[in-house]
Amino acid sequence: MANVTVTNSATKIVGANTARLSLVIENNGSVTVYIGPDTSVSSSNGIPILSSGSFQEDSGGARMYQGDIYGITASSTSDVRYWERTR
Repeated sequence: MANVTVTNSATKIVGANTARLSLVIENNGSVTVYIGPDTSVSSSNGIPILSSGSFQEDSGGARMYQGDIYGITASSTSDVRYWERTR
């Protein structure tokens, strides 16, 4: 488990991991965080995680996304926490 401060510049939340089995990203901040696979993430193309919301992905035994995950806010900063389960 770790935490990252996401700003209005693309911020790496979690790095690539080929052993990733599941991932939870929790937005503990007061603004929406948008996530995506690279530094081109924006409020226009990212997946939104609302304040106090979360994003969860579980492989269920199948292959899942194992690349970098970046986040960005439209303004201000947000405290983001993640937990990653690996092989």
